[in-house]
Amino acid sequence: VDPFARVAFNAGRAAVVNLERQTLSIVDLATGEQAALDLRDPDGAQVVVDGVYPERDGVWAFALRGFAARWEGGALVERIDFPGRLEAWTRSGDVIAVLHLDVDEDRVASLVTLEPDGAGIVFTVPAPEGSSVHPSLGGGLHVFDRDGTLHSYDADGTRTGEIDTDARDTFINTMDPTSGVLAVDGGAVGAVVVVDPTTGDVDRLPGSDSVANLGFAQDGRLLVITDSDGTVRIWDRDRDESAGLAWEGTGALPSSPSWYDPASSSIWVYTSGRLVEIPLDPQRWVERACDVVGRELTEDERIRYVP
Repeated sequence: VDPFARVAFNAGRAAVVNLERQTLSIVDLATGEQAALDLRDPDGAQVVVDGVYPERDGVWAFALRGFAARWEGGALVERIDFPGRLEAWTRSGDVIAVLHLDVDEDRVASLVTLEPDGAGIVFTVPAPEGSSVHPSLGGGLHVFDRDGTLHSYDADGTRTGEIDTDARDTFINTMDPTSGVLAVDGGAVGAVVVVDPTTGDVDRLPGSDSVANLGFAQDGRLLVITDSDGTVRIWDRDRDESAGLAWEGTGALPSSPSWYDPASSSIWVYTSGRLVEIPLDPQRWVERACDVVGRELTEDERIRYVP
């Protein structure tokens, strides 16, 4: 795919958007088919977007100049307007967290529902020093300040806690949908920081001075880290150690979290101008090894190479 695009994964599809050229396409991850995407307003004018999230039957698109809109069957069917410019957004299921400006040009964070025929802002909280946001597991909101402080809010918009993570000026983040644990780029301090908002535990992982995207897999047991140089590594959170290098790339741009497919136990990653499927089931790697050598592995080889 376009190596200079921004990619978002969802529902077995990927949206590929070249912001400079405003070329958009949708990729079916099951078949590899790519289809051009042309988003227009009701008057027929092309809409300039800064990010697109695919859905099974349409797409949500976001524009820095202050709106999000849903297209289905080539027609604009829903639109959410924000008071000011959008700065960052992260999706989890049918909700998104948005960092934007209000009518007074002050930075705020909003929780937004994308439910069909009911899309809109749920609540908004002040975020003057906000650098990134994410919906919480319980229907609330997480806001990272530039100094690394994590502010958490419940479903009513009430602040429930603060954690000092030391992850300064974060931009890339993701959440394990089973536990609510967050992983963010360390920003100015480098590394990847994993935060448990429930316990307050903060863990800084080695390496990764510049992160392009992150993704949890297998109920949060694995964290897939894509660096800006295109390298993809897997971190085993149970053993608290590296599970290996999965891909040596040629560069990666920031994108939405990698997408885990539990049906195949694979994770999809955007790196090096490709959408790469990485199997996380060891048996699939054993089968691949047998294909490469043209025979079954011996018992001794299994003991040595597949412990």
